[in-house]
Amino acid sequence: MLKNILVYTDGEVIGDGIIKIPFAATLKKAFPDARLTWLCGGDTVYTCTLKELASPIIDEIIVLPAQKLKWAYMFGKPPLNKYFDIIIDTQTKVKRSLWLYRIQHGAFLSASARYLLSSTRPSKSTDGKIFDKLMLLASLAAGKTLLPEKIELPFRWKEIAEKLLPKGKRYIGFVPGASQPFKCWPLENFLALAQRLDTKGLVPVIFLGPQEEHMVPTIRAILPEAILPLSDVKDPCLTIALGQKLTASIANDSGGGHLIAAGGSPIVSLFRSSSVRKKFIPSTQFATALAPEDFGGSRMDDIPLEAVAIALEKLL
Repeated sequence: MLKNILVYTDGEVIGDGIIKIPFAATLKKAFPDARLTWLCGGDTVYTCTLKELASPIIDEIIVLPAQKLKWAYMFGKPPLNKYFDIIIDTQTKVKRSLWLYRIQHGAFLSASARYLLSSTRPSKSTDGKIFDKLMLLASLAAGKTLLPEKIELPFRWKEIAEKLLPKGKRYIGFVPGASQPFKCWPLENFLALAQRLDTKGLVPVIFLGPQEEHMVPTIRAILPEAILPLSDVKDPCLTIALGQKLTASIANDSGGGHLIAAGGSPIVSLFRSSSVRKKFIPSTQFATALAPEDFGGSRMDDIPLEAVAIALEKLL
């Protein structure tokens, strides 16, 4: 019986943090009696923004200072002076994998250097989505193919979402913001699309983070009936709960977009490049992901409004 499992990551911002929660939950279900320790080489939202989702799953979080590794570290003290039945290394830099390998362990699982250090390796590796690679490591740990667990929300967030988006209407979500301007499809395109849907009886629901507060006057002027559900409470759990009530959504590649996708409704995701799309396309059953390269461009405004409208119509 396994007693201790260590997962190493380079840290999490909200986007990849929400992607990794089902992976952690899958491990916890596969090994219910094992203590799950999360070792981070940098800050993680699991100690703050996503703490409410992570704490029922992850037993201990250890945050190390973000640092570049020197070869001298390979011969000093290991990162942790403790034994783990399994170490799961989720990154692929060989030097860091060698550093982690020095922690006492029974089995070491890592895709680094094509699984060179790994105690076992898959018959066929997976390319592309980060989430698929994580699930492959979880399946190697269990010795069988594992299916991802769903994110479990505290019930109170579902109650709040029900009040904000009551039954009886069809809601379409819009996430026009992102951490950096170059990741954003033009706001006027989001609003133009929302206007079209509004005439069809579909209610626009616009999700704004703290960085997007300046958009409120423009949105209210063009879409006075739109719902801005995060005006009073901005919490990732509420965003996921609201995402569960949407008929569909359109979102930039952002933390908010990944939170909406975690709700499981159909989504059109807009990515700044095809290479980023390959790694971070949402792992929901009904997702369409568009990038500028699909239309011969290199910027977000090269994604045509009509292409997004058609993609959304297909999901609807």
